[in-house]
Amino acid sequence: MSIFKNFIFASVVEKCVLDRSSLDVFKKFQSNASQINKLPSEDERVAIRSIFTEAKSLIDGILYNNHVLKKFQYLRRKIKTTGASSAEIEEVDNVTQQMYMLCGQLRQQHREFLTSLSTLKSYF
Repeated sequence: MSIFKNFIFASVVEKCVLDRSSLDVFKKFQSNASQINKLPSEDERVAIRSIFTEAKSLIDGILYNNHVLKKFQYLRRKIKTTGASSAEIEEVDNVTQQMYMLCGQLRQQHREFLTSLSTLKSYF
């Protein structure tokens, strides 16, 4: 996959609205985690815990992606407006590689999350 497509994916991911209210879902889940133990099926308990863990991991990855993307955008603006030292150019290269790897990881996590979600739906 081209690095250009990964940057587009990163930009789309950045547009995801991840405010405090969306992260409150995880706090609510954690506060009610003991209720999961009341489910009669071990498979259901495992599936719910797994989907929570995968969702949390995906959200954390998106938040980190947003951080890296902002750093990349800042460095690119700085280079365009003030010029760049060799260290800054090297840093842009490093951040570009980091974004490339992270986008691939996020795509994989997203696919795995959708698969797990389909599995979870079969219980309910």
